[in-house]
Amino acid sequence: MLLSLPVSLYFVSESGQVLSQASISFDLLWLVMGLGLISALALAFQSLSAPLLNLSLFGLLVYVEPIMLVVVAIVLGETIQAAEWPTYIAIWLAVVALMLEGVISMKKRRSAIAI
Repeated sequence: MLLSLPVSLYFVSESGQVLSQASISFDLLWLVMGLGLISALALAFQSLSAPLLNLSLFGLLVYVEPIMLVVVAIVLGETIQAAEWPTYIAIWLAVVALMLEGVISMKKRRSAIAI
């Protein structure tokens, strides 16, 4: 992550809209830095939890996060362009596949225990 910092700072200083708006409002700059910190913490917690979770559960959680973000964004008034729908549909299909796999393996375990 530290290796990407110089590249990130270059793009922010050369073509970033945040710095051009920062001279108008420091609140925007603080907001962007705060959101970056929250994102970094979420990624760190996700990395720390990965070894402690079942692989199927971890995979499901990784796919559920974008779906939850889409729902929150739509509630907040965002719109999804037609070109973006295939990506979201692929993510939702992956979640459904994981759920079906979980249900099938749960049924197999129950039938194995009953025998």
